[in-house]
Amino acid sequence: HGCQSIKDGSPLLLRQGKVAEANLHYQEAARLRPENPEYHFNVGLGFINARRLSEAAAQFQEAIRLKPNYGEALLKLGMIQFAQDELSAAKETFTQARSIPEFAAEACYHLGLILYKEGDYEESAKQYEQSVALKPTFAPPFFDLSQYYLNQGRSADAVRILRIGESNFPDNIRILERLARVLATSRDDAVRDGATALTLAERASKLS
Repeated sequence: HGCQSIKDGSPLLLRQGKVAEANLHYQEAARLRPENPEYHFNVGLGFINARRLSEAAAQFQEAIRLKPNYGEALLKLGMIQFAQDELSAAKETFTQARSIPEFAAEACYHLGLILYKEGDYEESAKQYEQSVALKPTFAPPFFDLSQYYLNQGRSADAVRILRIGESNFPDNIRILERLARVLATSRDDAVRDGATALTLAERASKLS
């Protein structure tokens, strides 16, 4: 019962802005019930808030050991590994997360970031494309992927991706502005559309 009362009290402390106290509650819960992966995950989040990334990673690893398909923990662990430049470990972690349907889109995106950092731009773009296909309501890939296509001089592909982004995020100023800019400045006559670019720019202006 003590463990349950600790667990129940922690979200209340978080809502009250008492992050450090909530973290202590979660740590005590994990100490009392070390077999519970959720407690280790919450302790890991607390360590992230305290910028203690190595300790956070250890908690996420323990959560994953207890629950191998713990998608949230895999994503958090992979992000820490990526931030610490442990690219090989991060790639392995995100590959594991990609096998879990609910987390595949986010995992593909992060694999794309790793591949880009490694200089494999084409494979990186494939991961971004897969992320968009799996979950078009997940925004980050639209920026990286459209920029890749623009860097390649493939404005038609950039527009294709940005239009998917616009349809899912009609109030996203960055997507609207980028799509407007591409339509206004493309050297491809089949892509350039000044009138639509102006309409998009006006929409973005009203939102800002």
